[in-house]
Amino acid sequence: MNSCENVHSRQMARDGLRIPPRPLPIVLLALAILPTAAESAQIVQYPVLLSGNQEVPAVTSAAFGGGKIVIDTAANTLSYEIVFGALSAGETAAHIHGPADPGQNAGVAVALPAGNPKIGVWNYQEAQEADILAGRMYVNVHSSTFPGGEIRGQITTTAALLDGDQEVPPVATSGQGAGVFHVNPETNELKYYIAFSGLGSAETAAHIHGAALHGTSAGVLYPLPLGNPKIGVINYAEADEQAILTGRTYVNIHSMLYPGGEIRGQIVPQVVPINGTQEVPPSGSAGAGIGMVSIGSATNELSFNIWVTGLSGAETAAHIHGFAPRGVNAGVLFPLQVGAKKLGVWDFGAGSRASILDGLTYINVHSNAFPGGEIRGQIDGFENLVVTDVAETPSTLFLAQNTPNPFNPATTIRFHLPQSGNAELVVYDLKGQRVHTLVDGRQESGDHEAVWRGDDESGQAMPSGIYVARLRAGGSLEAQKLTLVR
Repeated sequence: MNSCENVHSRQMARDGLRIPPRPLPIVLLALAILPTAAESAQIVQYPVLLSGNQEVPAVTSAAFGGGKIVIDTAANTLSYEIVFGALSAGETAAHIHGPADPGQNAGVAVALPAGNPKIGVWNYQEAQEADILAGRMYVNVHSSTFPGGEIRGQITTTAALLDGDQEVPPVATSGQGAGVFHVNPETNELKYYIAFSGLGSAETAAHIHGAALHGTSAGVLYPLPLGNPKIGVINYAEADEQAILTGRTYVNIHSMLYPGGEIRGQIVPQVVPINGTQEVPPSGSAGAGIGMVSIGSATNELSFNIWVTGLSGAETAAHIHGFAPRGVNAGVLFPLQVGAKKLGVWDFGAGSRASILDGLTYINVHSNAFPGGEIRGQIDGFENLVVTDVAETPSTLFLAQNTPNPFNPATTIRFHLPQSGNAELVVYDLKGQRVHTLVDGRQESGDHEAVWRGDDESGQAMPSGIYVARLRAGGSLEAQKLTLVR
């Protein structure tokens, strides 16, 4: 049993839950698990998301950037692929700086090559490794307008860009922000740094919400302090870990003008660099883009927020293609909207799940200058998700605690069926009256999710209180208490 599975079992024991003969299959980001001296060397992948909000002091700039960082702790190498766009003036320099926490400045650790994209390898010293893995290094791109740095991005486990477009429904605001987060599954700690600007009125509240992908609202998981920037540490619940690691949480900042939220940002584990070098053959374009991507592996959904700039001609189409590795072309799987920002959810289906996790899909943006594709970005970070082997799945029926709990307005209920057959998942009130049937019929063996939105069969909202979810299948019965807070 690995260390994260041990944490999972300890949490269940503390909560008084039945621990199955083998741990419930869980999906964890291997790249977010920090190695200790006792652990073997590993390959770790972090996203990097660059914005002016992260500069110290903050910079007002329309520029953005991002990419992926791959750390090999055996070879002491940090490989990078970083793109950027919309700088206010010509680039003058770029570096990796550190060690420093978000909100702090530090000296240059290594220079990065000029130009776009930036692709290379840094052979770091062993003494630098702990700070790299702890999220204490950052990328800084300097320009002639901002010689101290125009856009900066912390190298860490998850990140968010905040704007009104991600609100549900979208909000027309000049407000924007950026957040960087560092997840430690061993201690269940989430460190955060969130900076923002341009709200239309005074901030009234801020939270981390979930579990939800782009385009869907969910209840509050953790409150955040008022003020700018927001800096702190959250000791998160074990039950929320999968949502945090796979990008199913988001930051929402509320204001007097927009009490439901003025700017929102999905906290993503992957920032896809999109550039001309990945096209087959390479396009030579100076255009660039980033894809901020989350995954709902149990629901077979991939959500995205894609930003594109600097195309050499008018954009004519954009798609997710597959299934193919880097260097190989493939057909269209899902159309994307044309425009500088592309926000949505792709329901890719259970049959495509393995190919998604294996990194065999890519974003392709076409233009009239390059009708076959001007810039491309491989979505190849999710292959580092660790999915427990089928042989390690529980041999009995299992109903996990819902997340979030307490909740408002919706909660996700996960369960495992050891064999195919009829299954029933029903929510009851404490009087034993049936409130809402979530599952009723034949289900395949394996892991499943159901969402209860706190309503009855007719869609009428239920009042605050404690409810009971009961799972019945194969002659066995499991139950969990759900707490709805209005």
